[in-house]
Amino acid sequence: MKPTINPVALGYVNRRAPLDYLGSRQSQCPHEQTVTNQEGFRTMASAYFGVGLPFGRKSTKGKLGSKVDLWICTDCQKLVI
Repeated sequence: MKPTINPVALGYVNRRAPLDYLGSRQSQCPHEQTVTNQEGFRTMASAYFGVGLPFGRKSTKGKLGSKVDLWICTDCQKLVI
């Protein structure tokens, strides 16, 4: 399943940061006060160190550092906490 929202294009994540797609869910959006579809991403919240394929997709797997999950509403495209 592919994401419909790009957090890099929205400016939430640096384009060189490791990023994993977690999936989608339906949950309450605090900005719209309704139940909406949300897409989740895992990225690194701090400096990271790890190994991976040199030309492969940047992933959080195998990285040491603090990981954080970001959920973005597909309707208003704002972060949901």
